[in-house]
Amino acid sequence: MTKKTFDKLIKERNILWNDLVELEVFNPNYTKAFFGKYPKTIKFQGALGYHLNDTNLDLCVDDGPLKTKILYFDFAQVLNIRRLTEKEIKELI
Repeated sequence: MTKKTFDKLIKERNILWNDLVELEVFNPNYTKAFFGKYPKTIKFQGALGYHLNDTNLDLCVDDGPLKTKILYFDFAQVLNIRRLTEKEIKELI
């Protein structure tokens, strides 16, 4: 995905900075192994850290009780983004 496509997608879906989203990205560890050990894509849920002039995007995710981690992504890694529903947010919290 390009930055322009990503900007268009978040505008259409009314996604803003700090919204809770699900981000689907290419798995950097994916290989076509005999056992199919790694999936081709990974989905992360967290708070979106992105403004229109940013060169990449980040996602703040839970990493245990009272711990967070910030994951950084290039636009080329991103396949899809969607806002979490109210039900998914309640399960996440």
